Amino acid sequence: MRTIGWRIFLVLFYLSILLIPPAPRVFAQEPPTNVASYARPGETVQTIPSIVYGSDVYHVYFFVTGSLDDPYGESLYLDDPDSLQQRGITALLVTCSDELVTDEETIRKVYLLARTAYKLYRTPLPDEIVPINESLIEQIEGLRRNPIFAAAFIEQNIKALFTMRREEYTEPLRGVLTAQAGVTDPGNEFADDLVNALESSGNIEDAINYAISLANVRKMWQFPKEIREAFNGWQRYTEQGRSYIDTGQGRIEFANGLEVLGLGVRMIWHTDLQQDRSEWLSAYVQNFHRGEAALDGNQAWAVAVVQAETEDDRRRRGDMIRDFVRDQTVDMITEWPAEELAKQWVKYAWKEWGTRNTGYLAAGAAYHVLLGFTIANLLYGMDDIYNNFTTADRADELRRRFRAGRLQLQTADLPNEPLSYDGELAEAYRAAYLLEALSAAQVFRSYADGVGASRLIIGLADLLSGRGWSEAIESARKMADEAEQEAENELGHPPLIDRAVRLTLERLEIGPSPGEDVPLNDCAVLSSPAPLILHPSQSDVIAFDVQNTGNVAWAPHQGYALININDESLGASPTQTLTSEVPPGRIARWVIPIAAPLQAGLKWTEWQMAHNGEPFGPVMSCLVMVVPEGEVNINPGTLLEEWFNELIQQISDEFNELWVDLQQRFEEWLQGELERLEHEIEQWLQQELERLWREFWEELLRQCCGTSALAPATLLLGVWGINHRRRRRAKHGDRD
Repeated sequence: MRTIGWRIFLVLFYLSILLIPPAPRVFAQEPPTNVASYARPGETVQTIPSIVYGSDVYHVYFFVTGSLDDPYGESLYLDDPDSLQQRGITALLVTCSDELVTDEETIRKVYLLARTAYKLYRTPLPDEIVPINESLIEQIEGLRRNPIFAAAFIEQNIKALFTMRREEYTEPLRGVLTAQAGVTDPGNEFADDLVNALESSGNIEDAINYAISLANVRKMWQFPKEIREAFNGWQRYTEQGRSYIDTGQGRIEFANGLEVLGLGVRMIWHTDLQQDRSEWLSAYVQNFHRGEAALDGNQAWAVAVVQAETEDDRRRRGDMIRDFVRDQTVDMITEWPAEELAKQWVKYAWKEWGTRNTGYLAAGAAYHVLLGFTIANLLYGMDDIYNNFTTADRADELRRRFRAGRLQLQTADLPNEPLSYDGELAEAYRAAYLLEALSAAQVFRSYADGVGASRLIIGLADLLSGRGWSEAIESARKMADEAEQEAENELGHPPLIDRAVRLTLERLEIGPSPGEDVPLNDCAVLSSPAPLILHPSQSDVIAFDVQNTGNVAWAPHQGYALININDESLGASPTQTLTSEVPPGRIARWVIPIAAPLQAGLKWTEWQMAHNGEPFGPVMSCLVMVVPEGEVNINPGTLLEEWFNELIQQISDEFNELWVDLQQRFEEWLQGELERLEHEIEQWLQQELERLWREFWEELLRQCCGTSALAPATLLLGVWGINHRRRRRAKHGDRD
């Protein structure tokens, strides 16, 4: 009797061939000659949609070994820098008007635009990137008007009467421009390496060269010039058994010099990041002029102020470090503890520059050393509730603007399969996305700092709730760091883009292939065999037409052959040698006799050209269906008609088995639903207990302090509740 299972398999085999969708569109136009000349043996050149930016049109080219299906540039959107090599991308190049781009910053910008464009055109986009509970913000906005806080912090409120609203927007913007999480790590690592090297060698030039050799981020390689200018002439010397540094402005104790060096290098790194973020503000202002996304007059004024400060800081950052050393030389002749010196650094910054961007830079550099402090603590002090809450309110207003701009672009009607990317649109989206995330982070930080500044209330609340409020503040700060880090990794300073730039500059440095003197093995497959249906041990032939597209003739006995690469040669020799020479441009026809295996089944045989055993060019394949004996004169149409009734019977016979399986699955599902319901009831009971507990304390605070005291309670108990549930899920497992 014929095997019905094989008939089903054969019908599905034919249907799969008929229903295979067409291959995705690939941008396979020939690269310019100046790009193709950079290819190495075994590499193919692929491109993605062009990037139109103003009057310029940029093209990005991938140099690939093996096969890569990436017509829209997904490779530049991935997270892991190693994914480029994992995908077979060995190099990248950028052209503008068919001319190679060699400027590093332009290359980086083009890759960032391509990454952003892929996200905007090709990926699902969320409505919220950093969710903030709007009701909590509305309650907190009234906290400053609470009579208790107004009486306790009357001096701060009196000062606020003389502060214009437009000035209030400068503080959150300065916070947005000051990097605090994740992206600062390369600067901190570089500073630590430089300090350790100077401690060992005593020579600033040798220390700089050593730290540069360890840097993994290309942006750090630009540091030597700024560091040499800031610390020019520093020399270590020993006197009466003690080490000092001659700064050219006086001498300071050696350990103090190391700390100043670390603080200075971190501040230089912060100014670079601050400059990048200032450019995001410029891109936003240039692209959003109308509607909810447009900045109002006060906000636009504040943006102009902080951008001018940023440019001034970048221009004179070396002078800021030298001024501190000059003015503190007498005090630093004896060794200070690291934390004390960092505090003096911030005090000096406050005295000289106040809370303007320069003060934020100095506090940002010291923040790495003074781990128990936040930037707001260092600038405003530990008890400034009013400034922190005002900054939080203004940061949230800015966040709403930036969010409106992002959503405006997300709702635009963009093609899912574009022929080109709008670079200016991508730049505007990147700016709105990043500024929204950073403003949200500033909201979290300022609210946490403001509530944390009311230490008496927090101390009492902790005593009653078992550190619940303090944990809630810490959770808010953690959420701020996560929001900043995720935005930076997504579109700010993605590590993968740094790797792509490095691969580009390395290929540019190597230069193009010298020409015909460098052997280039490559080929193109002109024809491949159609799928075959054979009986066990049945013989047949498969044929491939292969064109030599390299610059070297394939000569017999010189290592050129067609080889099987998947250990399925179907009885043929896995190495098919040449019988005659194939010059460049000519075609070789490979006719390979095969024999079906004894066991029925589906077989793929894959082949590739090789030179001395090293494969090159595209993979060639043939699909072979081996069916049992007795299946003769196979015609799909006839088989479908002939087997239809038998298939119905087969389905009927197997239905009982399926029914038993369904019963078992239903029982498993029912058990799972019961467990889930039990879990939901448990959660509901827990939430009700938390609600009753919260209402109890709200009523207690209302009786003691009035309705305005409910705001910090609502905020922090809400955050504490989130944190508490996270701990429960981590302990018991999340079954939702």
